[in-house]
Amino acid sequence: MQLVLTTLIAVVLVLGIAFAVQWNWIRPGRVRSVLVFITGVLVILALRTSGVPPQWFDGGKTAFGMVGGFVISALATSRGEARAFGLPLFLGLGIALLAVNLLALV
Repeated sequence: MQLVLTTLIAVVLVLGIAFAVQWNWIRPGRVRSVLVFITGVLVILALRTSGVPPQWFDGGKTAFGMVGGFVISALATSRGEARAFGLPLFLGLGIALLAVNLLALV
């Protein structure tokens, strides 16, 4: 039950910030970028607390592969219209996942 609830929270966070950015409910600029970045971090933390499969957070090859995927996605969306949403979201996801995995190794 907890897995379903926190996964639903993560989905609602992403959809909420996506709609807010798409319909300009948040003024463009640094504040919007920071809010999207924080949403990415909160999604990873919600998934971490929900009991998502441990290979995502155990500091192994799968986990760091996912970090690389998020960072590459951030770089791929760093130009054009996707920059306002994709870059900060994927960086937030990648940095938060990197931090969680580094903590698992300590």
